[in-house]
Amino acid sequence: MSFSKLINNYRNKKRILWVINTPSNAHLYLWENWKNILPFIDTLVKLSSSQAHIRTNQALEHENNWLGFGRMVWNKANNEKWTKKFRENEYANANITLYDTQIWAPDWNQHCKTGVPPDIFIYLYNNPNDNVIKEGIVISMPKRTFNNNEELIESVLNNLLKTIPNSTLSQTTRNWNPSNGYVNEIQHINNWEIMRVLKNV
Repeated sequence: MSFSKLINNYRNKKRILWVINTPSNAHLYLWENWKNILPFIDTLVKLSSSQAHIRTNQALEHENNWLGFGRMVWNKANNEKWTKKFRENEYANANITLYDTQIWAPDWNQHCKTGVPPDIFIYLYNNPNDNVIKEGIVISMPKRTFNNNEELIESVLNNLLKTIPNSTLSQTTRNWNPSNGYVNEIQHINNWEIMRVLKNV
């Protein structure tokens, strides 16, 4: 089998995708709230044998530049960093908008180099002006990973539902790459696609 065919096989393997959504202003991206979610996310991240990394897109109001966080491996210190760095001290009164935070295991560079989707992908979204998909978490992994860890993963999902206020859980099965009406790779999932999962279309 050629390398390109092997990569296509990986890209076309079925993945389970969950959306935990809340219409509330839960402020999941603040450390005081994220620290309660972190242990459950950590359990999912550890399903991969690869080192996970965090990337976050945040900006000051009326600024066109992303705030800098540097390269962040997955650990408690860096989770505090992305949730607190520009929200304390001289930035305490600044208006910071979080657009999203992504957790990759292995990191996105591996995906860019090889085309192979990550073992675990987690995406925190924030739409403050949307009354339906205001905040939430997208979780994606290969179907085989779920099948091999079903009880553990279901426990994590239930705990996340209990921790995130007014949240609901929706699920679909899809490929990493665009397919079945989804126009983006999972890493670029948009609001329309999130709504599609919520409506179970």
